[in-house]
Amino acid sequence: MRTFTLFPLVVLLGCPGTNESGKDDSTTTGDDSTVTDNDADDDGFDSTASGGDDCDDTDAAVNPDASEVTGDGVDNDCNAATPDTTSSGSRSFSGSTTLYVDNAGSIDCDITVQLTGTEAADKCPDCDFAFAIDATTSDEVGSSCYYQLSMLEDTVIKNTLLAFQGTYTYSSYYGEYTYTNVLLTGASVDYTAYGYGYYEGPYWFKVAYDDSAYGTVTLDGNNLSWSFDSVYYGTDYTNNLYYSYCDYTYPGYEKYAGAGYTGAWDCVLGSGDVWTFDTVQGATTTVSVDTVSENTAFDPYIYVIASDTCLVGYADDSFDCAYPPPDGFSCPSVSFEGDGGAVTLVVAGTTYPAGTDECVGATGDYELLIDVGADADAHAELVDDNFDLQVETEYTNTIHAEGSGTITE
Repeated sequence: MRTFTLFPLVVLLGCPGTNESGKDDSTTTGDDSTVTDNDADDDGFDSTASGGDDCDDTDAAVNPDASEVTGDGVDNDCNAATPDTTSSGSRSFSGSTTLYVDNAGSIDCDITVQLTGTEAADKCPDCDFAFAIDATTSDEVGSSCYYQLSMLEDTVIKNTLLAFQGTYTYSSYYGEYTYTNVLLTGASVDYTAYGYGYYEGPYWFKVAYDDSAYGTVTLDGNNLSWSFDSVYYGTDYTNNLYYSYCDYTYPGYEKYAGAGYTGAWDCVLGSGDVWTFDTVQGATTTVSVDTVSENTAFDPYIYVIASDTCLVGYADDSFDCAYPPPDGFSCPSVSFEGDGGAVTLVVAGTTYPAGTDECVGATGDYELLIDVGADADAHAELVDDNFDLQVETEYTNTIHAEGSGTITE
């Protein structure tokens, strides 16, 4: 299933002995040994570093029972839902933006967003201006409206920002890059609902800049305007054998014994041999596939689908093949608990790179070993040889955004 997003990759670095705010959360005893103080500021709340809720264990005024003080630059109540927004100037912004996303013929987003902003220069000290944005819309179609282009908040994205920087320099492992006249959107990230933390950031996304292939930005006095256009072409691949990930079992790491069957994969990318056999309720079922000849060696993989469409097992590289495949990888095995019903087993092969033939011969001959447990016979049957596993669908993904606004001194 194809997944598409414009979210930036955020890498958060921490140091041992520090809490989320980066401050040291430990105390030192007289014998020079270091011990952790779970509540160093004695405010009745353990630090987040020790599994508690205190986001700054060096300040007793900061804890989940504290009242949020707007404009002091501190998340006083350690609550991402009421984060602090610091305004450090008198300018304001007023404007709007539209965003349209056509995802393979499905309108994922078609909105107009009203934008009002208060100056927040401290959020981007090197910017010509930065505004904390209040984005609202009453006319929305679809749900995939990327915050980077709409500036809308959601359950994860908080404190959206709009900024402009005349010269933006970015350093990476590969060197230093400089962009001019850059329009930026930024936000904080709240992962508390997923068992992680709240990260103030802000984390920035370049919407448009000079000579960009996708976006343009114009600043004429106090009037700001921008646009973003992108078209993506690709192919969706869907599996002809429908399954869902409800009872997935990790692969085995050995070649299991069992009743032996033989087959020959046709070495066609996207195809596979489809087998079926009955399982025994509550008994462990094991499946292995091994190569049988130096002249027909290939890189096999298997997956097993239960009668309720649950994917109960998938395996690619588990044990050394009897005859190593050309790419040097291994053979698969998997074990799972039988439900007493029939299962569908697919035996296919991998080719590298995609679309090339990595089989030694014209076919990938294999031995299929099945044990359904409880001293029962598997009675496996090949029901489809060279089955077309994939349906390919070409798509065009179009994104268009444009906006404008005025800065008031």
